[in-house]
Amino acid sequence: MDTLIAIRLLTGAQVTGQGAAVDAMQLGSPQTFTGTVKAPGAVAVSAVVTILARNDSDEGWLQLGVLTMSGTSPAADGFASAARYMQYAARVDALSGAGAAVSINAAG
Repeated sequence: MDTLIAIRLLTGAQVTGQGAAVDAMQLGSPQTFTGTVKAPGAVAVSAVVTILARNDSDEGWLQLGVLTMSGTSPAADGFASAARYMQYAARVDALSGAGAAVSINAAG
């Protein structure tokens, strides 16, 4: 049985923007991506997981999937991907809710 490996793409982000790229070649396949947001009250977040397919790619970063988290804190969303990529990053596009903190993980 293979060991499940998890990596953090974002930890406690409180503003919109792109997180740092993470080397993900150690992840197995399929891979899952989960996002959570915590705040004292209601929250709404739109976040995107992006991929870099090859280090020499002229395509740059491509969108792999969208995470939408809303409602009473904590809120969560997730998706799975059968494909493996060189690097991943997460981007928060919209964030509302006083004190909201977003975390996004990848596992495989």
